[in-house]
Amino acid sequence: MKKATTFESLIEDLKFLVQQESRQRQEHQKYLETSLSSFIEEIKPLYQEEKQRLFEEISLFRQNYAFLKSESILEYLNKEKETNHSKVLACIWKNNPQILCDFIESIPRLSVSEQLREWILEGNYQVETEQNHTDILITDNQKRYCIVVENKINSPVSYHKEGKLQLDSYYKYVNKIMPRTAVKLCILLSHRNNRKYTVRNDWYYADYFCVCHSLINNYSEGIKDYLISVYSLLFPNKETGDNINEESSIVEMSRFYQEIITKIK
Repeated sequence: MKKATTFESLIEDLKFLVQQESRQRQEHQKYLETSLSSFIEEIKPLYQEEKQRLFEEISLFRQNYAFLKSESILEYLNKEKETNHSKVLACIWKNNPQILCDFIESIPRLSVSEQLREWILEGNYQVETEQNHTDILITDNQKRYCIVVENKINSPVSYHKEGKLQLDSYYKYVNKIMPRTAVKLCILLSHRNNRKYTVRNDWYYADYFCVCHSLINNYSEGIKDYLISVYSLLFPNKETGDNINEESSIVEMSRFYQEIITKIK
């Protein structure tokens, strides 16, 4: 009889513990729900503020750069033909030292001295294409510096017959035509990811976002057409945020802002 009473007491204790745990869970759940509700109320103004900021940024971008949806001359000719891009870039850099300087300064890992910047902005240089097979060669008229740009759109860097990387041959050529004390910048510009070719040599790697950065901050009517070509190369769908309005989600706004606006400006 005593054993039965003990067992019944144990059952009652277990019931009490289960009920107590259930109440604690309910109280904790209610606490979490209340806390979440308070947190949501607190961040609502911040959420609306950020959403409004993104919408204004996108609206301004759409207003200023609606022309990027147009079709450029290079798109008609073949926007991925490297020689076309090289010739246009050579022309732009020849007549716009600021754009050339901005392009160079946008290249990761490349630190441009104030002296070199001043020399470039003087505009006292020559720009040639296909000079000893280099795509673009920029030489200071006083031989204080030179810049060689090997341009690749969707092709890899090639090797010469003797097995030497073409970049090594171009670097050797630059050292041959320029004084030992001259500043020499060798830049591999590529839309395709060719970064691996610049890991173990004296070349710097630049992609077409660097070109876009320099153009979008300095574009004029004469440069608009090429900016359209670069934009279509980077974003084939030519998104300018036309589908985004005040009712769009903050996720959609943020995606466009991060994936397009921040990458080209």
